[in-house]
Amino acid sequence: MPVTSYVSQLIPLPNEAAALERTSMHTVLRLPQQTFHHSDFFNLSELGIKDLRSLTVACKSALFRCAACTVTHWPHWKTQLQTTAAETLPLSHLHDGSLSPPFWDSPPIALNLSTAFAGFPGDQKCSGTTRKFVSSLFLDAHAVTPDSFSEVKRVQISLYKLYIKDVFPTDIHAHVIKRVQDLFFPFEVPLHALSLTPACKLLRGLRAHDAIRVLRTWVNAWCTSTRFHEEMRLPCLFGCFAEEDRQSHYSMCPHLFAIQRHLYPPTHSDPLIRIGLVDTSVDNLKLVACTYSAYHSLKFTLASKTNQDDLVPSPHPPYHHKMQECFYAAFAEAFHAEATELGLTVQRFDSVTFHELAYNTQDESGGVSPNRGDPCPLLATPFVPGAPTSRTSGSIFVPASCPHAHNPLLRAAPTRNTFDCSVPAPGISSSRAGSGTFVRAAQVNAHNPILHANLEPASGRDCRPDG
Repeated sequence: MPVTSYVSQLIPLPNEAAALERTSMHTVLRLPQQTFHHSDFFNLSELGIKDLRSLTVACKSALFRCAACTVTHWPHWKTQLQTTAAETLPLSHLHDGSLSPPFWDSPPIALNLSTAFAGFPGDQKCSGTTRKFVSSLFLDAHAVTPDSFSEVKRVQISLYKLYIKDVFPTDIHAHVIKRVQDLFFPFEVPLHALSLTPACKLLRGLRAHDAIRVLRTWVNAWCTSTRFHEEMRLPCLFGCFAEEDRQSHYSMCPHLFAIQRHLYPPTHSDPLIRIGLVDTSVDNLKLVACTYSAYHSLKFTLASKTNQDDLVPSPHPPYHHKMQECFYAAFAEAFHAEATELGLTVQRFDSVTFHELAYNTQDESGGVSPNRGDPCPLLATPFVPGAPTSRTSGSIFVPASCPHAHNPLLRAAPTRNTFDCSVPAPGISSSRAGSGTFVRAAQVNAHNPILHANLEPASGRDCRPDG
């Protein structure tokens, strides 16, 4: 940035600089391309993160400042160029407005300064803003000369801020909410319940890279094989049946939720709370940052310890049992390291305790997992190769006719058997039945995962999955 700004005081950037800038900012933040609009990067402070500096706007501001305050005798240079061009250049060049021969590698510096001082007339985005800036300083903007700016201070920084405000307006909150809706599609997200503004205030208290990890989670920017359109699409790294390596799945993945609950017992069953957008707390945001780092550490472990030829897309999990246990341990190790650094109290991964929590397997004394007060499992059956483990049951999950039809967004109720399922969600079929917390629909993903189940049982109505 300093070197480029120094050079651009006299020579403008090429036309493709804006596109390169947007690509570079995505790369710097390690975001998939097209995650943010160009203007969003310069308004990250609204999310509690430091704004990035625009190279293109900084260079235009530097060029105008140089023309107005630094090299103020450029009008004499331009006059000499015009006289020389009229005597030596072909008429066709003069007709096109050129003041230099075609073998020059760039326009004359005097012409660059003249264009900048005129307000970049060829740039529709900046020309109006430049005129507004000059009009705010002088009553008669048409009579302004370079000598007029001799007493004006902070020209470059003032013009830069005005360019950012006018050229790159944004509503980054609306963009983040849109990304969250896409993350949970086809489920409906209750926008009135989202607490993005309080969450952004809490983000300011986190370290910069922790805040960035939370933001990447909100905008669906995990480096999954599906998100980056990798040639080898991976399945769910936590063993879900017939599920892809996709963040929209991980936001509701029962296996990921089970291991989060095992390592950090206060983990909430509502994914909107887990990612810090409802009932936001600092600990929830730290949990998001730890989960982000642990997933990417697991993916690195997968790339280093597995044979790519064995990871072809398949309706069955391609990992054998011991490999899946290795993945769990790698995720837990990275999660524990990040959580300890952030001050979260977490447990060490223990395979036996994890299976007791996830599948409600009893020990020799006939007891249940000490991590939960109720005997209902988080998952239906222990992981075995080829088993559809995402068809889950219990107080949190119920059997479904399709592996995608479980509903992990509703809160679990410890003691109830049937519910009144007669109230349809907007735009969703009401012909469905449920048990426990989740409901089953004839259409895949046709239920609403945000609505809470009624606490009172419905008398005289059979809401079992096969009823």
